[in-house]
Amino acid sequence: RSSLGDDDAAAPQKKKKKGKANKPKSTIFAFERNSTRFTILEERMKLFVPPPSENGNKVAVTPIHGDFLKADPSDPQFANVRAIMLDPSCSGSGIVNSPDRWMEEGDGAAKKDKKRIESLSNFQLVALKHAMSFPNVDRIVYSTCSVHEEENEGVVSKALSEAEYGDSKKEDGNVWELAAPKCLENWKRRGKEGGIGGLTKAQAVCLVRCDGLDGDETNGFFVSFFVRKRVLLSVGPETSG
Repeated sequence: RSSLGDDDAAAPQKKKKKGKANKPKSTIFAFERNSTRFTILEERMKLFVPPPSENGNKVAVTPIHGDFLKADPSDPQFANVRAIMLDPSCSGSGIVNSPDRWMEEGDGAAKKDKKRIESLSNFQLVALKHAMSFPNVDRIVYSTCSVHEEENEGVVSKALSEAEYGDSKKEDGNVWELAAPKCLENWKRRGKEGGIGGLTKAQAVCLVRCDGLDGDETNGFFVSFFVRKRVLLSVGPETSG
């Protein structure tokens, strides 16, 4: 699942005839590849998101039945996209009310689970790097409902490294950096320093973790917030909100 936020999107053709009053100020492009989940997405958007003409914030949601990885960053439709919320498929190991998803026993099950986690983390890295390739995007939230470092700190670390060194011509201001979400500044459980990801302490404290099996009254979850360096330089640490 992926959502692209457009701060000044053009209204759909069928709405243009109604005049600028109905033009959405912001458009969210919500991707879902699975047909069943896409149907649910459409139904919920109709239920919870009123048309721009009835929405004080003039926010429109455009569900897209398709693969986010196949979305072209140079497509004019996404030219004004500034933010991406990426919640890719994961192991679901943090979901405490689905013990069958993580309470497997035996060497065979362990090997199978390790292979699955490796496959998922590879996919997650590809998805995150694809999100980073949208030229006008300057903020990305990457999240999972996994507690495994391979899907969390490991993916974050590789994405930062490959995005920075993969393009030698990239301007310094376009480099991606981690930022601590201002709205979660009082949350105590943070990312893991060193380990699989090899993150520094400064990077790890920017990450947010939840662990329902270790005292947090919620399912296990992981959140990371990426911001272009130019944004951090221009507006300072308050951009972490």
